[in-house]
Amino acid sequence: MKFVIHRGSKEIGGSCVEVTAKNTRIILEVGLPLDYLGDPKDSKQARNHFPSSAAHVPKVPGLFQAGTSVNAILISHAHADHAGLLNHANPKIPVYCTQGTSKMLMAGSIFARQVELEKSRQKTIIPGKPIRIGDFTVTAYSVDHSAFDSAAFLIEADGKRLLYSGDLRLHGRKQGMVKSLLAGVASNPVDALMMEGTHFSGQRAKGWTEEELEHKLWRHFIQLPGLILANFSPLHVDRLVSFYKAARKAKRIFVLDPYAAFVLHLAAGQCRVPKPSGPSQDSHFSIIPG
Repeated sequence: MKFVIHRGSKEIGGSCVEVTAKNTRIILEVGLPLDYLGDPKDSKQARNHFPSSAAHVPKVPGLFQAGTSVNAILISHAHADHAGLLNHANPKIPVYCTQGTSKMLMAGSIFARQVELEKSRQKTIIPGKPIRIGDFTVTAYSVDHSAFDSAAFLIEADGKRLLYSGDLRLHGRKQGMVKSLLAGVASNPVDALMMEGTHFSGQRAKGWTEEELEHKLWRHFIQLPGLILANFSPLHVDRLVSFYKAARKAKRIFVLDPYAAFVLHLAAGQCRVPKPSGPSQDSHFSIIPG
């Protein structure tokens, strides 16, 4: 087994890693650099650009250009710095991701002009259940991140084991996920660990957990008069829950836009989240029209 980091080791975002074994090639992530300012010509009506000569697209044969075929693309979560170049990749390559990642990509394509994953190329990977992709055995493990239903990937071939963490955090609401990940690899240690290492602050002080943030939000909500506005990605379901719980505890009405409401609707099929609609609609919950 060999791997090549095509991009992502010397910049924030834009992750793209190739792993090969015998006659099989798989790609981990097809990310857009976070500092990419966008091309006015790159509209949704002209979203398929394969082969691509765009400057922000790495020159990977078979993926973004003509060349030896790629057997699969694995996407760990729905953030653009990991999936933002799907529209430039060879449309014949199947894309493996969790059910939740597929849902979040759909929500982003509808409401935020993010890339769309066509159903015809989507392959759902279920955490904890190994699958075969050519010469590889791939097992996804759920990890806690600011994008719903994120995953790490254990990749095995030629008697070697590579663990790709994707993006993960240890301060969220799902503390059991990292324990499950560690348990999944403990019986047979990995030969290589590839981790996302980007962060936006040089501070080494302890950060807040979601529960601590929820409490701080509540303290603000009971002290500040009038309307309070918050701006964050609705794909961050845990953060939506933190704001909702703090607002409810402060006896305030939590108002969502349609994007966030749709995300909660999609997530509700896989986990327990506040429901902004239905016969049991919460009196502390409201949706503003689009």
